Amino acid sequence: MDRLSGSQPVIVRSSGINEDNYGDAQAGKYLSVIQAGGDVFRTCLMVMASGYRPEVCPEGIPQPMALIIQQCIDCRYGGVVMSFQSFQDDTIRIEYTRGQPRGIVAGQSGNTPHRINICRKEGAENFQYFPGKVSSHFVLHKNNDGYLETEIYDADAQSDDSVHKLSDHLVAKLSQAVTELEKLLLCPVDVEFAIDHLGNLFLLQVRPVTRLSGGMDFAMPIPKKTLAIGEGVSEGHCTGTLWLAEEQAADSMPEGAIVLAHHAADWMLEPEFLKRAGGFVFAEGGFNDHVAILMKQAGKTLMLAGGQFAVVAAQVGQQATLAFARFKGEPGAFVVVGDFSGELASRRSLSSAFSDVSLLRAVPSRDDLSPPEGTFLNVASGFQWLTDQNARLLAFFASGGGLDYLANPIKLSMSPQRSELLAEIRVRVNRLVQGAEAFLDGYHAFLLLAGKTGAYEVRSLRDEIPTLSNRFEALKQTIRSSLEAIILLLDDGKNRQITFHQWLTACQQLQSSLQALNPKEAEQVRSVHELIFALHWRFVDALAPITQLSGQGKLSKENKITYLDYTTQRNPGEKVPLLRPSSKPLIEKSELFRDCRQSG
Repeated sequence: MDRLSGSQPVIVRSSGINEDNYGDAQAGKYLSVIQAGGDVFRTCLMVMASGYRPEVCPEGIPQPMALIIQQCIDCRYGGVVMSFQSFQDDTIRIEYTRGQPRGIVAGQSGNTPHRINICRKEGAENFQYFPGKVSSHFVLHKNNDGYLETEIYDADAQSDDSVHKLSDHLVAKLSQAVTELEKLLLCPVDVEFAIDHLGNLFLLQVRPVTRLSGGMDFAMPIPKKTLAIGEGVSEGHCTGTLWLAEEQAADSMPEGAIVLAHHAADWMLEPEFLKRAGGFVFAEGGFNDHVAILMKQAGKTLMLAGGQFAVVAAQVGQQATLAFARFKGEPGAFVVVGDFSGELASRRSLSSAFSDVSLLRAVPSRDDLSPPEGTFLNVASGFQWLTDQNARLLAFFASGGGLDYLANPIKLSMSPQRSELLAEIRVRVNRLVQGAEAFLDGYHAFLLLAGKTGAYEVRSLRDEIPTLSNRFEALKQTIRSSLEAIILLLDDGKNRQITFHQWLTACQQLQSSLQALNPKEAEQVRSVHELIFALHWRFVDALAPITQLSGQGKLSKENKITYLDYTTQRNPGEKVPLLRPSSKPLIEKSELFRDCRQSG
């Protein structure tokens, strides 16, 4: 430790046990301090003290913390890379400024950083560069016995040329590093980096991305009469008074106000102020900085208005609605005058509203999915069990059924409960397969009620049972191998042989093997859903001939209606029809029958 005092620039970073976990980013809440001189232990104590701040431990109970002491790089450029922009967009976005990473990382310097977007399909060599608007940057210099970061204000903030464009080699190295870190953590990543004056790349820290946009969708376009259209950073919508940020007047800010500011400041991020604010509109800022991460974590809508900020600020005091979401499948952010919340609430796509928290129903037991003894001794009980089993199996595909997480494996990978959720998914997939197997066996038993010979339509259904069984056996092998691979890869850590994107593909393939449906080719049994669909139509079509051939009912036709009437035994030797005489007039009076008669 003595050798670190003044001999070389070092930075002391926090490493709390609750810092930057899956699902919970603590970006910017703990300090990172450059050793300015004197005793390095004093710098360590300063960093440890940040763990006692209210925003870190609101209940007053600090969490254990370790410290990391790193060499502090004298940077030509510093920045942050995010490997995903939304659930639908896997663009790698690099944001950076001249000098130390502090110029971008905190997000409170009034800078719009330089940006590079890498489309994975096109490769790192075809990246897009967007010059930023950087009004200041930080440089590292030595003082008497330590080092300091000094803010330098730039005379010409707007950069219209490519003077700060990173080389193809550096962009390729950053892209490769991000891919490797995704593979290691098996989730989207947020990486802080530095480039020294010799062009060497240093990765300073990595954390899991905890929030992404793309989970809120509206079946409507962006309104035509908007006050401003900007770039969305944190997804959501809110309605409130447009309030121009003033630190001295923070206590008088209206509850739920939309805060307008040139850029973020420390006092705006205080827990109590953040809780009272509805949303934020900034003129300048980034997508990858601590402010952006904090807003996403807090669920606060944030839009960067750029050149349209003055238009919004001119309406201070007016009620307005701020929104950033997907509109007809495309991302968009805007401000409109007035209360637009009712329109948004009525047009939201419910299928896009899902929770981070597991709200799974109880898993049906194997007994719940197996027919009770004697079920297939008569047509009525057999048909009823098949109908109920069809509903039980389809419930696995409903929201909360446990398989919907496979439809968004990116979100699954980001969840702090991802191991537990995958364990739940394994149980439910196995139970679904067992239930489908019982369904197929029950359907076979139902067909046997027609006797060994039976009518042609029943014999043809019975003859295809071996083909359906063989196809289902092949499907089960595919499902089990995919499921085990996905779970083992999560636990495999450094020995992982596939990329994060390959893991996502494996999850999607498993989901397809369970839930995909092509009604016209369901008998091919490419998924469990197709087997359920095929069996449902077959046992319904088989009901009439089986009822007749088994002698447990009869068919009759009156007034264009075909009646299928079961009989059941109330007492030994006594058969009672299930269809009461009074039921027929009710059927004939029904709306459905009247509609059929009119159309006929």
